[in-house]
Amino acid sequence: MLLKDMVKIDDDWIEMLRNSKYVPYNSELYVESEARAELRQYSNVELIAYLNKSDEVSD
Repeated sequence: MLLKDMVKIDDDWIEMLRNSKYVPYNSELYVESEARAELRQYSNVELIAYLNKSDEVSD
């Protein structure tokens, strides 16, 4: 099952992603600000394109 088959990745979903609380895999990591900064580097169009292809194997 692919991510794009489970959710509609559009501007609304990207805004939800940008506004969501970041939960690290290790509770001792405090990287929410870095995660938000990383997301800010990309436009919605770029994130939608990247996430729609996130399950594809690349070179």
